[in-house]
Amino acid sequence: MRVTYGTKLSSVHIIAIMEHLGKLGRMEVPVGPSVDPVTFSRGFRQLFDLNDQEPARLDSVARAIHALDRSLFVEDMGVIRQGHEPPPRIYRLSPSFMTARYVAFVFMPLHDEHGEVKKFFGLARDVSVEEVRARHKSQNARRISVMMDYFGAECVWSADKGGQLFEHFTSGHLDGVLPTFDMLLPDSIHPDDRDLAMTEIAGAMATGDAFSVPLRIYGSDGVARKYVKRGFPLFEQGRLVEWWGVIMADRAPVDLSSAELEHAIRLATGATIRSLCGLQGWTHEELAQMTGISRTTIYRMVTAPDILLGQFKHKTVEAVLQIFACHGVRFFIDPQGLLAHSCSLRGGGAEGFGTDARDAESDEDLG
Repeated sequence: MRVTYGTKLSSVHIIAIMEHLGKLGRMEVPVGPSVDPVTFSRGFRQLFDLNDQEPARLDSVARAIHALDRSLFVEDMGVIRQGHEPPPRIYRLSPSFMTARYVAFVFMPLHDEHGEVKKFFGLARDVSVEEVRARHKSQNARRISVMMDYFGAECVWSADKGGQLFEHFTSGHLDGVLPTFDMLLPDSIHPDDRDLAMTEIAGAMATGDAFSVPLRIYGSDGVARKYVKRGFPLFEQGRLVEWWGVIMADRAPVDLSSAELEHAIRLATGATIRSLCGLQGWTHEELAQMTGISRTTIYRMVTAPDILLGQFKHKTVEAVLQIFACHGVRFFIDPQGLLAHSCSLRGGGAEGFGTDARDAESDEDLG
């Protein structure tokens, strides 16, 4: 619709402009068996890619909705036909759209002079930008959580070029501490480490250099533990724009040689994985989340009676063993030629040991 300057805008013009600018559309659906037709506004037709000459039919809208969401729409229309208000929904549109499209629906009943519901006014709005952003944020959070578990980090943070924290993900002893307890502020650092650590971090941030600073940080339980805070500068066209970094427990690095890992891959059995989960205190579902391997595959691995290699891909076995190596596990061959392992137990410096032979004697399943 074209509106020229000087034209007095009617309510129809105003609604059409609002629909266009707000990516909105409206529909009216009568209740029960009625002679009144279903009606679509022009904005509604544009949202669902419906031809202006096409009759307003609910099945046309249903076809435009993704197959996995279509039954919800049909169900909601049935609720309306019975005179009841359906809940607000966000529907995905079908794959025929080149980009991801999401439309939010909300309905309001319209009453006659006797107070009876005669039809429902439905407002549809394109929420693709918000929905895609929310889904990406959720997916990124899950990916970051897996990476944190894999590398043993308890905090992933980002800050502006001046060091002001504006995004973070935490776990372990630092979980739930932020934002009231800022990892980049002095109060979170042990008094004996505070001055030196803050000086080193401030100096690195002033020059735009990556840093790795050992320090003790108070956790959510008020206990100070040894950590290493690492920061990495990000530049755009030669200018520092922001920082990304991690906070990791300060533990002696485990340098797992390729030969040591290959021996472990060649000899690992389901009993190996069960024993390692027991030492770390992990369930099989937690192991699946940390490795990104399906729960079904992890379950098959931990229940396998024989050597895993040959039943599972080399890279799958390697990924599972690597996650334990990142948490302090070492592998070696015992005098009987069986695969054995050791690691530092949580909450102390004691060493935990395990072999396939010992674990094979127990039928306990930690999953």
